[in-house]
Amino acid sequence: MNSIVRISEDKLAFDHDRAFKVRTKGVKLLGLWAADVMGLKDDGAQAYARALVAVDFEDPGDDDILGKLQADLAPYGVGRAELTDRLIAFVEQASAE
Repeated sequence: MNSIVRISEDKLAFDHDRAFKVRTKGVKLLGLWAADVMGLKDDGAQAYARALVAVDFEDPGDDDILGKLQADLAPYGVGRAELTDRLIAFVEQASAE
């Protein structure tokens, strides 16, 4: 019985770690896309993407990053619905990689 419990715990830990990495990569991809929309390149784009990943740790859910993106991208005509769609797409892309 102990080996079954350990295997279950190991799988749970693996799944949690993978979900965390997929989410982080998806948010980073979203940040790079947003940086491109704002005209940021190279180091500026990377810094923006890293900052967006950091924002994602502030609160559970998507409201923290979507709020930041909405404020940053409003001058470029990007709305919340598009941001939500892109977040989903980038997380799916990260999951497939």
